[in-house]
Amino acid sequence: MEALISTLSTDVPRRHGTVPPHVKLGYLLAVLMFLASAWTAMSSVQVVREKGNEASDLVEFLGSLRDTFSLVQDMETGQRGYVVTRRPEYLQPYLAASSTLSTSLAELRERNDDRPDQATWFAEFTALIRRKQAELSETIRLMDAGDQDHAMAVIQRDEGRQVMDEIRQVVARRQALDLARLRDARDAIVNSLERAALMGAGAAVLGIGIAGASFYRLRNELAARQALADDLHQQREALRVTLFSIGDGVITTDARGRVHTLNGMAEKLTGWSNLDAAGRTLETVFDIVNETTRERVESPATRALREGQIVGLANHTVLIAHDGVERAIDDSAAPIRDADGALLGAVLVFRDVTEQRGAELTLLESQRRKDDFLAMLAHELRNPLAGILSGVQVLRVLRPEGDAAAMQEVIERQAKHMGRMVDDLLDTSRFARGKLSLRREHLDLRELIRVTVEDYRKSQLVEGCDLDVLLPDEAVWVWGDRTRLAQTVTNLIHNGYKFCDGPYHVLVTLRVDEATDSAEIVVADQGIGMDAAMLARVFQPFVQADTSAERSRGGLGLGLALVQALVTLHEGRISAQSEGLGRGSQFVIRLPRSLNPIPEPPSSSVPNAGPRRVLIIDDRRDAVMPLEKILQLCGHQVRTASNGDAGLELARSFQPEIVLCDIGLPEGMNGYDVAKAMRADAALAAVYLVAVTGYGQDEDRQSAQAVGFDYHVTKPVGKEDLLRVIGQMPRF
Repeated sequence: MEALISTLSTDVPRRHGTVPPHVKLGYLLAVLMFLASAWTAMSSVQVVREKGNEASDLVEFLGSLRDTFSLVQDMETGQRGYVVTRRPEYLQPYLAASSTLSTSLAELRERNDDRPDQATWFAEFTALIRRKQAELSETIRLMDAGDQDHAMAVIQRDEGRQVMDEIRQVVARRQALDLARLRDARDAIVNSLERAALMGAGAAVLGIGIAGASFYRLRNELAARQALADDLHQQREALRVTLFSIGDGVITTDARGRVHTLNGMAEKLTGWSNLDAAGRTLETVFDIVNETTRERVESPATRALREGQIVGLANHTVLIAHDGVERAIDDSAAPIRDADGALLGAVLVFRDVTEQRGAELTLLESQRRKDDFLAMLAHELRNPLAGILSGVQVLRVLRPEGDAAAMQEVIERQAKHMGRMVDDLLDTSRFARGKLSLRREHLDLRELIRVTVEDYRKSQLVEGCDLDVLLPDEAVWVWGDRTRLAQTVTNLIHNGYKFCDGPYHVLVTLRVDEATDSAEIVVADQGIGMDAAMLARVFQPFVQADTSAERSRGGLGLGLALVQALVTLHEGRISAQSEGLGRGSQFVIRLPRSLNPIPEPPSSSVPNAGPRRVLIIDDRRDAVMPLEKILQLCGHQVRTASNGDAGLELARSFQPEIVLCDIGLPEGMNGYDVAKAMRADAALAAVYLVAVTGYGQDEDRQSAQAVGFDYHVTKPVGKEDLLRVIGQMPRF
């Protein structure tokens, strides 16, 4: 842009005719020359007027374009200040800019050229502005609703920055085009003036004797043309000052990548003056590195010259100024072409985003702390849950009767319900961070649903509600995660039971849609149903159909949100249907089917049964005592230790076949240390190590596996799961 501005700022030459000493040609030739000169002068005046008006219109348009772009920047500034500080006064720039944006766009439309290509440009520019306005409005709406997490999720998708970069690129492209048109207007005026001056001089030489009046008129015409040229120069200077005063840094290069000019902000950010930078390579003046690796990054202007298209770099770029000061920047570049498409150079636009980057890092740190808190919360909740559930399972083995049996069922049901809420909370957090992964395999949905429904009947059946299943005769194969798909079905069944108000019926149906080659899981209930408003947001986190003060149905409102997340990870879709309040609900999951897998040969080995020597290492007596009792009642020989050092010493004398070890042990060795020590001891190296812990995230499982644990179980541990792990352990 600046190269074009400099070119357009060149003074229009001033030319004056001279009177020849005598007339060498005849009267007729002088008259003819005079008429030709007069005709040329009049044509030049017309050209100057037309091109001058065109230049004036372009300057007004560029001024309106600058004002509109500034309003968008003000809106973005107000939105980011509000999101970061949550203080309403920081929203004022956004509100002020929003109120005048439509008027500014209307003025810009009036000044826009009505040529098809310019109309297309304006439509593209307006669409980008509306996209940016929608993104800003959405984050502000979420913040006003108190949903900062979702507001930050909208920002972190990075769509807002991408749209802003596209707006800058569209603005830069139009500025470059209009500046090229200004240059063409300048050239047309200069050429017209030169031709007129030459013809005027010829007429003066040939017709001085009889064309004195013509000479006088020509001189006046030249003076008028010079005045127009001066006016055009002033307009171009105003345009140059306007572009040099914008808040972003602007650097222009020639076609070889040599710096031509820097605007004031570019001088400030790079530490280079225009005089010192001119003629140097762009990489010398615009020195950028990756903020993490510190490796040099290629300038987008260099790529724009090489590829001939608009280029924008991602965030995490640092500009190293001439004085060594480092600033985080956003940058983009576009090639500059003439009317014939020839490459003249490139324009680079960049800005300082150090404060914005700092705010983003602060938000990321806040997110990390929240995740750490959730992990710790889950751990601390799971430990007492483990003791409660294990104690209940001991009571089940002892077969209590009457009220004791009823209370035992209540305690067990509520403990499992609380465990499910903890799992849902952590899984929802993992999905929001993109850390929820799948372990896929070819599996038969028919068998998975049959087992899942049967397990639910055994553990969660609600009095007064029936649970039925309708399955096809043949296998329905999908490529999915067995555990996660069972979790989705369980959550939907549990949702149906939770919202039953009487002797209602929950039906799970599996069917195949041949038209779309998909498997459909339908979970229908006869519960309280949903109205249209609830259907529209039923899959949003923390949304509950039960909004009464009593909250008798409980829950965090995460079950359905997690179901949708898991179905999405499986490239599937889920929908909710209801005919209204009191008329039940229906949830439909659609998953793509897979080809039938090649059957694997049956395994010849079976889990070993029989008594085992089991060592439990856990500092929480309330958790150890029920586990110890369960294992003893099942015939196993059990020893316990309350810390890592005591557990290791006991293991050397007891020689257990299996060790159930907590991770967060007090004082001295933790669970990881115990595992490392046992794997390093030849007498204990073959022991079957199971981590029994409240930490259940993927990274916790990976850490346990890395130090030698064979299996990872998250508290609370059910009796069946515990005995299955022990039963599958190989014999020495």
